[in-house]
Amino acid sequence: MTDSQIPAIGMTRQKAAIPGRSRRNAVTGKLKTALEAMVWDNLSLKDAAARAGLADASLRFAFRKPHVMAHYHAELAALRDNLRAKNIHRLDTIADESTSRRQWRNWLGICWVGAAISAFAKRPRS
Repeated sequence: MTDSQIPAIGMTRQKAAIPGRSRRNAVTGKLKTALEAMVWDNLSLKDAAARAGLADASLRFAFRKPHVMAHYHAELAALRDNLRAKNIHRLDTIADESTSRRQWRNWLGICWVGAAISAFAKRPRS
C-alpha cells in the first residue's frame, strides 16, 4: 500500500462525544478553566465547576490525578509569587507614609502576614 491508500485515522466516537475533554495526562479545556477559576478568581470548587460546565464530582475526582494536582500547585505558586511582589511594594509604600506609632504597629502586623505567606510558600510539599 502506498501512503495515499492508507485510510486516515479520524477521531474515535468516544472523543467526538465529549467536546472540551482534556487530552490524556494534560490539563486543558474545561478542567483548566475550572482550576484557574479556583486559583485566580477565588471560587469554590462547586462554583468553579459550574463556571466551567463540569459536575462538582468530576472536578473532585480530577484532583485525585497527579498531573491535575501538579497543574494546580503550579498555578498556586504563580499566584504566591505575584502576591509576594505586590506585598513588597505595598510594605514599602506604607513604610514611607507612616508617621505615627499606630501606623507603625499596623505596618508590623502587615509584615507578619507577609512573613507567614513567605513561610507557607517555602514549606515542603508532601
